[in-house]
Parts: sequence; C-alpha cells; structure tokens
Amino acid sequence: MTVTEGTWIGLLTALVLFLLVTPLIARHLVRSSGDPAMFRITMWGSGIKLAAAPAYLWVIAHFYGGIADANGYFGQGARLAAQMRHGNFTLYAGKFIGDGATRISAGFVELAVGPHKLPTWFIFSFGAFLAEVMFYKAFELAVPGGARRRYAKLLFFFPSMVFWTAAPSKDCVTVLGLGLAAYGGAVLYDRRLRGFLWLGAGAALMTIIRPNVALIALLAIALPYPLGRVPARSVLTPIAAWVGGAIFIVGGVVLAGITAHHFDIHSLSRASVEKVLKQNAYNTGTAARSQLGAFNSSGATSTSLSISAIPKDFYYVVMRPLPIHAHGFTQLASSLENVYLLGLLVTSWRRLGEVIRTCLRRPYLLAALIFSLVWIVLFASIGNLGILARERTQLIPFLLVLVSVKARREPTSRPARREVLVTV
Repeated sequence: MTVTEGTWIGLLTALVLFLLVTPLIARHLVRSSGDPAMFRITMWGSGIKLAAAPAYLWVIAHFYGGIADANGYFGQGARLAAQMRHGNFTLYAGKFIGDGATRISAGFVELAVGPHKLPTWFIFSFGAFLAEVMFYKAFELAVPGGARRRYAKLLFFFPSMVFWTAAPSKDCVTVLGLGLAAYGGAVLYDRRLRGFLWLGAGAALMTIIRPNVALIALLAIALPYPLGRVPARSVLTPIAAWVGGAIFIVGGVVLAGITAHHFDIHSLSRASVEKVLKQNAYNTGTAARSQLGAFNSSGATSTSLSISAIPKDFYYVVMRPLPIHAHGFTQLASSLENVYLLGLLVTSWRRLGEVIRTCLRRPYLLAALIFSLVWIVLFASIGNLGILARERTQLIPFLLVLVSVKARREPTSRPARREVLVTV
C-alpha cells in the first residue's frame, strides 16, 4: 500500500506536536501546579486529542458519507491557500463572521502544511487541546484549593471535548477563544490588567465566529470583576479598577453592536432576542428534518427568556437525547455521554453546594455559573441535536468547573466512647 504525501506530512506534524511541543506544556503545568501527575495527564490528553483527528476523518467517511462542514472548510481553505501562494491575499470567503472566518483560518493552516487533510485536522485538534490547557490554567489560578487533577482529567478526556473539536470547524476556533478568555478573566480577578490581553485575544477569536458567545463570555467575566482580589493598595489601585471597568463597558458596547448587526436586529431587547431564538429554532429544526438519519427534535426547543423556562432549557441542552430516544451509533454515543454528565452533576451535589456558598468570594466560580446559565437558556433554541452536541463543547469546560471544587465536609469522626471499668 502506497503512503501518500499527506499521510507522511500528517504523521510528522503529529510527532512534532506530541514529542516536542506537548512535553514543554506538560512540564510547565507540573511546575505551576506542583503535581508531578500532571505530566502524565497532559501527555495522555494530548495523545488522545491528536488521535481524535484521524478518528474524526473516519467517522465523516463511514457515517456521514463524506458530507460534513469540516470538509467544506478544508476545501475552501485549500483554495485560499493557493491564492496566498500566488501573492493574492484578498481572502474573500463569503460572509466573514462565521463560515468565512473559519475558511480563512483553514486557509492559513493549509498554507503551512499544504492541501492535506490529515495534518490540517491535527493542527486544529491540537489548537483545541491548547484551549483545554488554558481552561486548566484558569482553574488553577482562580480556584485555589480546587480539585485540579479531577478538573484536568474531566476536561482532557471528556468525549465531546476530545472528538467534536478535532477538525477545522467553528467549534474548534470558538473553544480556543473561550479558553483564552477564561484565562484572561482568571488573571484579571487577581487584579493584573495584562489579563485584558488574553481576554481581548479570546474575544476577538469568538467574535469572528460567534459574536453572541463572545458577548456571553464577556458578560460572565465582567459581572464578577468587582469581587476580584485587591492587592496591596497604592495610589494606582482605584485608577486600575476604574480602567478595568471602563474597558469592560466599552468592550461590551462594541460586542453588543456587532452581535445585534450579525443577527440583523436593532437592539438586544428581550423581544428581539426571543425573535432570534424562534428563528434559530425554526432553522435548526428544518435542518434536523432534512438530514438523513437525524433525530427530529424540531418541536422540542425553548425560545423563552423566562426564569420559569430554565428547567426545561436544562433538559433540552444537557439531557437530550436520552438512550431510549437515540437512533444510530453517533446518537447513542451522545446519549451515553449525557447520562454520564447528568450523573456527574447529581453525584457532585456537595461540590455544587460549595460553589453556591463561595461564589461571591471566588469570582471565577460565579463567572462559570453565569456563563453556564446564560448559555443553556440561549442555546436551548437549537432544534438539531447534532448541532447542539457539537456546540455544547463551549459549555462543558464551565460546567466541569462547578463539579471540580472541593466540597466542605462535615466532621465524620465520632467522640471516642468512654470505657467503663467494672470491678467485681
């Protein structure tokens, strides 16, 4: 059997990323955490993430008949890379926000590795792994005393995080943006303004793909900002606080404008947002009906922003599909993950209680709560469970934060019983 040029380049790419780059990251995490086990966890996490790239290609070929958004991004990226090699950097790829930006990102990757699928998938997959590293760093910094090893294992080996971001996709780029933003928020809560550089980079990546997610992330990080640690006071302390607040306000206004323009609405009022959610429910429901073998969930959506709708939103986003509703291998795999996630949340009730008890003293926990709640409410309007399974990779890192704090345990030891000496 002849090994193609793309396969050789792909194998070389994977070896460089795994044998040269990953050990540097692993050693850094060992130093920052003080936990030697992080080296092994990081190496396994990287290896499994890279292995997911050819697995993703195999699933596309054998379960989806070669029809997948990732293949489209790859093909358009090859065209853009060819243009750039000839000095043409106009890079027109359709509407920029969303598909256009993803095609352009694929083009730059293919400019480096050539029009080969395997190395392109490897690089995008490793980019998502870097996002997970940033999420872990944020947790390590902002949740002192948290169950770091537990969070790392859950994050690096969670099936959706491993698989769905292992390809050229909007999900991969969005998750990378979220990881950068989360780390930026953790730095900001320590009152170091350089966190805005990380937050800005993450927000920029999210904005060119999904500006609504960027706005949710900025809101979730900004609201707990006043609760952050106050360092040794100086004459610059109040100024820094005001500067930080002003940056959040300006960034929020800009992102709100971009989001409203992207969804073609005049404002982000409740009525306008619910109108967008209803349109999204219709569009994704139509997609669910038109896809061969797709689980038809077009009628099971939630488009209300009412507080009373939150339990229904949680069911639609976190629990569906259940195994009894699954059709086909991919839906069954997704349903089993849902059962696992639900079981993880239920058995972590002490940890969730600790989050509620301490979130006002640990702003990163409050940010994770806010992001999770708002994301669940808004994305419950998706009527296609395949789309929802992929996009839920944005939510999972924050949900895992909530089940990775260390619960305060009540004393379990009982007073020693007194021995009575009886003499006869």
